[in-house]
Amino acid sequence: MFVMVDIFYVFITMLILLALKISLDSQSIFQGNLNMNVRTLFIILNQDRYHYYNYHNYVANYDDIVCFYDHTGRVPDKRTLPDNVKVIQSIANFSFEYIIDELREVANNYQEICFVCSEEKYFMLAAQLRECFKSKGINFETSKFFRDKIYMKSQVNKMGFRVPKYFSLSSETCYDDVVSHLHTNCFVIKPIDGHGARDTYIVTTESDFKQLNLVDIEAYEAEEFIDGCLYHIDSVLHNGKVLYGVPFEYSYPCIEYKSGKVISSLELEESNPLFDKLMNYNEALLGNIDGTHVIHLEVFVKGEDFIFLEIAGRPPGGGLSPEGSPQLA
Repeated sequence: MFVMVDIFYVFITMLILLALKISLDSQSIFQGNLNMNVRTLFIILNQDRYHYYNYHNYVANYDDIVCFYDHTGRVPDKRTLPDNVKVIQSIANFSFEYIIDELREVANNYQEICFVCSEEKYFMLAAQLRECFKSKGINFETSKFFRDKIYMKSQVNKMGFRVPKYFSLSSETCYDDVVSHLHTNCFVIKPIDGHGARDTYIVTTESDFKQLNLVDIEAYEAEEFIDGCLYHIDSVLHNGKVLYGVPFEYSYPCIEYKSGKVISSLELEESNPLFDKLMNYNEALLGNIDGTHVIHLEVFVKGEDFIFLEIAGRPPGGGLSPEGSPQLA
């Protein structure tokens, strides 16, 4: 079944789960005093349109929300926002120091500060801020697993799952080094902390490699090219247990958008022979991950082999949501 629906549903589901987690965590922290009103400041680092989320629907009326937008962010019309929502806009990407400086004067006015972020480029920054403010949520080590593709594959390999051969690049790396390490002359060059297919290239010749002329080559990796069908499984994980998941087949690998192909997702029917295999793979891999997350897992299927590609701690991109998704709150 081919399903494309409003991105609103995906993000609302994510926020409902976030609110549920905060509620459960608060009950465990304030046992014996559950009627206590804990004034919370929610810091939002996502760059999408505010109405995709409508965060104010998921917080108490005595809580405040601050949305940080960088120069690429889709800044909302402040006149349309509730009184407890503030917008701070920067002309550059955020740094740890920038956020700390902005919060310095107001942080002491709240019993709790929570950081909400499914924006990949700020995923690790959000984790750093959580650790600084001793906030609940994904810690730095876990966020690194979801963002650093070298660390990610090393950990998944230790879990016992096949991953593509990979190689960290440096200013001294030449084409022959990559070929020798990966044992193939067909490989992919991509950012270690990238997402989607941005700045991702398929290399088949030495000329291809030299023409890349990467400015910051240490920020890239080389990865064995996998000629297989690409799938993604999107899941809700709560306390290490998969509450809900569904597999999709990509119409084409994401990098094919560069050649003009339309990238979409086909939801697998339960009658599909791969449905149970993908779900079992997903359960087995996510069984190694603790905590509460929304997870986007990508895997190649080549014959009988399953080859891990990437994992992210976020909902699927492009507004994908399975038809008939359960209400989770």
